[in-house]
Amino acid sequence: MLRVQRELTDVEMIDALNGVIDIVIDCYQHPVREDYKKLSRSAQIGYDIQRYLLDHDLIRVGGIENG
Repeated sequence: MLRVQRELTDVEMIDALNGVIDIVIDCYQHPVREDYKKLSRSAQIGYDIQRYLLDHDLIRVGGIENG
Protein backbone atom coordinates (compact mmCIF):
# COMPACT_ATOMS: atom_id res chain seq x y z
CA MET A 1 0.00 0.00 0.00
CA LEU A 2 1.08 3.55 -0.67
CA ARG A 3 -0.10 6.98 0.33
CA VAL A 4 -1.86 8.89 -2.41
CA GLN A 5 0.38 11.41 -4.13
CA ARG A 6 -1.83 14.43 -3.47
CA GLU A 7 -1.56 16.63 -0.38
CA LEU A 8 -4.39 15.85 2.05
CA THR A 9 -6.30 18.72 3.60
CA ASP A 10 -6.70 19.12 7.34
CA VAL A 11 -10.39 18.32 6.94
CA GLU A 12 -9.61 15.08 5.08
CA MET A 13 -7.19 14.02 7.81
CA ILE A 14 -9.67 14.82 10.57
CA ASP A 15 -12.45 12.99 8.72
CA ALA A 16 -10.16 9.97 8.23
CA LEU A 17 -9.30 9.82 11.93
CA ASN A 18 -12.97 10.13 12.87
CA GLY A 19 -13.78 7.39 10.34
CA VAL A 20 -11.20 5.06 11.86
CA ILE A 21 -12.46 5.77 15.37
CA ASP A 22 -16.04 5.07 14.23
CA ILE A 23 -14.94 1.74 12.69
CA VAL A 24 -13.28 0.61 15.93
CA ILE A 25 -16.22 1.64 18.11
CA ASP A 26 -18.77 0.10 15.74
CA CYS A 27 -16.84 -3.17 15.64
CA TYR A 28 -16.88 -3.48 19.42
CA GLN A 29 -20.61 -2.73 19.57
CA HIS A 30 -21.51 -5.63 17.27
CA PRO A 31 -20.59 -9.29 17.08
CA VAL A 32 -17.63 -10.23 14.92
CA ARG A 33 -18.75 -10.85 11.35
CA GLU A 34 -18.92 -14.50 10.26
CA ASP A 35 -15.93 -14.14 7.91
CA TYR A 36 -13.72 -13.14 10.85
CA LYS A 37 -14.88 -15.54 13.57
CA LYS A 38 -11.90 -17.83 12.92
CA LEU A 39 -9.51 -14.89 12.79
CA SER A 40 -10.12 -12.06 15.23
CA ARG A 41 -11.95 -8.84 15.88
CA SER A 42 -8.66 -7.03 15.26
CA ALA A 43 -8.39 -8.61 11.79
CA GLN A 44 -11.91 -7.39 11.01
CA ILE A 45 -11.07 -3.88 12.22
CA GLY A 46 -7.85 -3.86 10.18
CA TYR A 47 -9.69 -4.90 7.04
CA ASP A 48 -12.43 -2.33 7.60
CA ILE A 49 -9.89 0.46 8.13
CA GLN A 50 -7.98 -0.55 5.00
CA ARG A 51 -11.21 -0.55 2.97
CA TYR A 52 -12.16 2.86 4.38
CA LEU A 53 -8.80 4.37 3.45
CA LEU A 54 -8.92 2.87 -0.06
CA ASP A 55 -12.54 3.88 -0.62
CA HIS A 56 -11.81 7.45 0.48
CA ASP A 57 -8.73 7.70 -1.77
CA LEU A 58 -6.27 8.10 1.11
CA ILE A 59 -4.13 5.09 0.19
CA ARG A 60 -3.69 3.10 -2.98
CA VAL A 61 -2.54 -0.36 -3.93
CA GLY A 62 1.10 -0.54 -4.90
CA GLY A 63 4.56 -1.65 -3.96
CA ILE A 64 7.41 0.12 -2.29
CA GLU A 65 8.35 3.40 -3.92
CA ASN A 66 12.01 4.19 -4.44
CA GLY A 67 13.27 7.64 -3.55
